[in-house]
Amino acid sequence: MTQANVTDHAAGTTTVCPNCGGRVSYDIHSGTFRCESCRSEIQVETAKDTVDEYSIDGYSMREREGKPLTGVSTAICQSCGGEIYFDAHETAKRCPMCGSAQIRADVATSGVAPEGVVPFRIDAQDAQQRFRKWISRRWFAPNRLKKTYGEGRLEGLYVPCWTYDADTCADYTGQGGRTRTVRGRDGKTRTEIDWYHVSGRVYRSFNDLLVCASKNVTGGLVEKLAPFDTVNNIRPFACEYLSGYKAERYSIDGLQAFERAKEQMARELNSDAESDILSKGYSQSRIYSLSPRFRDVTYKGVLVPMYAAHYGYGGQTYSYAINGQTGKIFGRYPKSVPKILAAVLAGLLLLFGMMYLFSMDDDGHDAYAAAAAQPAYQCIQTVSDLPDGADLAES
Repeated sequence: MTQANVTDHAAGTTTVCPNCGGRVSYDIHSGTFRCESCRSEIQVETAKDTVDEYSIDGYSMREREGKPLTGVSTAICQSCGGEIYFDAHETAKRCPMCGSAQIRADVATSGVAPEGVVPFRIDAQDAQQRFRKWISRRWFAPNRLKKTYGEGRLEGLYVPCWTYDADTCADYTGQGGRTRTVRGRDGKTRTEIDWYHVSGRVYRSFNDLLVCASKNVTGGLVEKLAPFDTVNNIRPFACEYLSGYKAERYSIDGLQAFERAKEQMARELNSDAESDILSKGYSQSRIYSLSPRFRDVTYKGVLVPMYAAHYGYGGQTYSYAINGQTGKIFGRYPKSVPKILAAVLAGLLLLFGMMYLFSMDDDGHDAYAAAAAQPAYQCIQTVSDLPDGADLAES
């Protein structure tokens, strides 16, 4: 292994191969840095060997004192407003967030630099194959859409996120319910719930709660593609990870994202409070008030890997994404009206066919028609032959 003569990756300096001067990038298959020219394995020195977390109380100061990321090229998308980082040796032709070609070169904005990166573990070819298999199973998708996997539209990008650690507790008030069965004067039974006032306190510790830091990644896409392993498979940030990929700068700062994190934590605490009520011997629970408290909160900025695809159909743009670490896929796609109509028609034909078969008796005659032809006195006789106390609906 060759050791490169570099440098300060906190500021974003790139590494050059000491053997041939070629560009160094991260190799997905080996999990190491290699020279793209001579394929030598390169040891990239970073400013830190660990991915650190910082107290949320000092975020504002770090935001003010942060410097622009260097060693990368920057572009602004005129369509979605995203600030995109990419390798200094490359040229961005299309926004990886929205697919627009309306981008312009710009200067990187100052702020909090990424602390860590979750590297890609799935290459573009594997992602294409996974996307092809996924879209081929969507029967209602238009046939034209199913061809996009071969059009080179998937693009690898790193999405900015914040992670948060916190020790939390919450005082709650609510009610616990116990069910009982009662019989009315008419002899019928019904279930009633007796509610009792309950209060208590619950505790929970959160580790690396992930919150997306991009306004352009909408619809909870990161959450739908989760999990991303930001605990065991995260590396200190280095610009070499961006070689061949793009990255977006965060557009939701750490304090704004923390408000979203608190909402997620509160939902978990609410669920814990409901479970706490059930543990006290109640069969039902409901929460009226919850007062969460957060302490020892720390955060870090991370980049998580994703492949994105954009497809225009019927005047609208649909987006798809693949988790670059696990291969999990999520996307929305247009539905083919002819296929939907064909499915509805097939379902109706199947339903009518089953109804016809069930209407036939053992001799192949129409049972419904035969029953309708029976004299009325025979039907009356059938009822009169029932045993005393028999329920007609059960005959």
